[in-house]
Amino acid sequence: LALRKKMTKNNKSKFNASTTEDDSDDDDDDDDEVEHGKRQRLDSELSEASTAPSRKMSTQSESSEDNFRPPSYKPADTKLYSDVAEKLMQKMGYKEGKGLGKRGQGIVEPIQAFKQEGKRGLGLKIPYLDVETYKWDSKEEVIEPEESYTWLRGADLPSLSDSEMESWMEEGEKKLSIDNESKFCSPNLLKNVLQCKTVFDEMDGDKFFRARNRSNPFELIKNGPFLNRAAMKMANMDKRFECMFTNPVRENKSSLLGADQLLYFADVCAGPGGFSEYVLYRKQWRAKGIGFTLTGSHDFKLDDFFSGPSETFEPYYGVKENGDVYDPENILSLHQFVLKSTKGQGVHFMMADGGFSVEGQENIQEILSKRLYLCQFLVSLFIVRTDGHFVCKVFDMFTQFSAGLLYLLYRSYRQVTIFKPNTSRPANSERYIICKWKRPDCNAIRDYMFKLNKRLDHYSATSKRDIVSCVPFSILTSDEQFFDYLVTSNNIIAERQVVNLAKVKAFYIDPSLTEPQQASLKEECYRLWEIPLTARKSSHQRPEELFSSITGNQGNRWIDDVVSHEDQLLHRPSDLGVMNYVCDWHYVVMGSAPDKSPPAFYLGLGKHAIYRYRKDTHKWTIDTSLNIQLSPGTLLYGETVEEFKGQGAAQVKLKTFHIIDAFALGDRDISRMHYTMRIKVIKMKNGSTKLGLDMGDGQFSEATGLIFIKATKDPWIRSLSRSHNKKYFNNPTTKVSTYDLVPEACASFTECMKNRRLWTWEFGCGMKGEDPASETPVLHKRQLCSVIHEKNKK
Repeated sequence: LALRKKMTKNNKSKFNASTTEDDSDDDDDDDDEVEHGKRQRLDSELSEASTAPSRKMSTQSESSEDNFRPPSYKPADTKLYSDVAEKLMQKMGYKEGKGLGKRGQGIVEPIQAFKQEGKRGLGLKIPYLDVETYKWDSKEEVIEPEESYTWLRGADLPSLSDSEMESWMEEGEKKLSIDNESKFCSPNLLKNVLQCKTVFDEMDGDKFFRARNRSNPFELIKNGPFLNRAAMKMANMDKRFECMFTNPVRENKSSLLGADQLLYFADVCAGPGGFSEYVLYRKQWRAKGIGFTLTGSHDFKLDDFFSGPSETFEPYYGVKENGDVYDPENILSLHQFVLKSTKGQGVHFMMADGGFSVEGQENIQEILSKRLYLCQFLVSLFIVRTDGHFVCKVFDMFTQFSAGLLYLLYRSYRQVTIFKPNTSRPANSERYIICKWKRPDCNAIRDYMFKLNKRLDHYSATSKRDIVSCVPFSILTSDEQFFDYLVTSNNIIAERQVVNLAKVKAFYIDPSLTEPQQASLKEECYRLWEIPLTARKSSHQRPEELFSSITGNQGNRWIDDVVSHEDQLLHRPSDLGVMNYVCDWHYVVMGSAPDKSPPAFYLGLGKHAIYRYRKDTHKWTIDTSLNIQLSPGTLLYGETVEEFKGQGAAQVKLKTFHIIDAFALGDRDISRMHYTMRIKVIKMKNGSTKLGLDMGDGQFSEATGLIFIKATKDPWIRSLSRSHNKKYFNNPTTKVSTYDLVPEACASFTECMKNRRLWTWEFGCGMKGEDPASETPVLHKRQLCSVIHEKNKK
């Protein structure tokens, strides 16, 4: 019996790929060395005898379902055992075709291998999951590193009016099933998708996830250097659509960004923030994000933004302060907040990645998500500027309500497409609606969708009635371009989903199956999307290390030449001799007290980690008094200032930070730009030259002096052309003159810092109306103005 059982195991293991039993010999009773040697030879012969059925199984697994049958045992036609095994069994009384009992009774067929699946109950049989119904053909799978897509253009259609949409909303009995929702897809494909999903509901969870991960060709892409997989989805879509999000353009190919303008974006229903981390990784501080998501465990995890600077990202949770996108008041307050933050224009693009658990109700995920679809679409019409873009995650698009929402987007943006990125697992129903170039005439659609959302407030989760349609079926079908596009898209994605669900099923049944292209596809996609193949890690540099990196490993020398350089004061009239050409010089009003808190060098390590270089200790010391954030890698020269707002008892005092000059902002080295250009970039980053403060009317600070900065590099001179009333650059050595701003004439940040001059407003300087002091000569404002006028005459 032991030998019979062993032979059965060696043969049967080739027919049931899900069997994971240990094939070691369990017969430990015979210690005889001769018998042990015979059994080893027997094992070898039995293993060879079982090879042919294994190949047969592999071939049949690629045939049609109707023709597939597991090989059966036929003792009369098939030699199951080797000659040695038969002789041994005959000695024990075995006769072909009879059982092993004393009188030939007992089973004739080999003992069946153990088929228990995980923790399922004994005897549980899952429909469509048996080996006999296994079917997957690798030839049906489509693998494209660069996905195909088609735009649906609605730009040429007239705008919709309030009166036209007034009667479109239709209410009726709430739908709790999509089994019959085949108006916008093939009925057979819908049936197959739902049937496949039902099968997977019964599978062992851990084993299913392992099968899914092994079967997905793009699984190894994972999250890359970002906090989650959503960031890689955004990288995938951004690059596939020619950087339409991180470098948006109008239909005429002109840039949607103005000169020295930040890229404004919104991330809605998108905690923990993977989409935003990617955009900030790509644009760094040159992008400003506004986030809106549920508070609590679903909030943005800004501290986990390792690849992009979260300092330029601002979460907002609506007037209710809960981040509920369903709430009409939250939507309106978000609209106002975005307009205020973008100078009334709106964001350049909006991303939405909302979703929630539908465990046990996967087949009706679309129905459960209908209001989420609606509100995300609605918010885009409120906050995206004209010619801006929108991307939103959806799932199935089979119902008339979903089709109607897509139609409204189609009439609100010039082009839309339904896109399934490679980073979205092929076996699920996830897809993204991508909209390009928002139309200026879609306010009526926005108001209609707002009305739909307010109406949905009247229906509870247990209500038997619902809004079943937002656009009449006759309207949807009369636009043949739209109708054909939606049907084709649904069919393509459903067909792909069925193929990949069958693949997951095959990998579930046979744990030995693997996807050989995973590693190569990962490398190819990272190359296409320009993402480094590096592990995700946080940066914990010391200020000295970061400073050395920013200055090109010249940290100590730079400190000696620039940081530790003593401020040169314009204390007496004779000190004005350095100002031979006044057009070379620029000035900044100083608001700090030179004897208490003079301007200093500041280094940002990210968020509130800001270090100030102290000349007395020659060390970078963290400054906890600053309630501001700086992107990591920011090196600047500035001062802390007390500003005031209001008068008398109602006056408010605020501590602010003024930027005078900057060497680097985040990842961008601006040290070699002309000083005026550096100031423009600084203003671009912060909206003003003051960090952490929204400057309002009536706000002021007490001036304590002027800082003069020589922005022209020797030997160049900047002068004013009398004939053209325009400034030009002249090189006395080479006799070259030009109106253009040439790099050779621009003093770098280092040179500007070395040559800076400070005029402090001490008593006797004339700023309070006093005359020049005779006892202790101090540079008086009349003397300064006289020198400037005299130089200008020349």
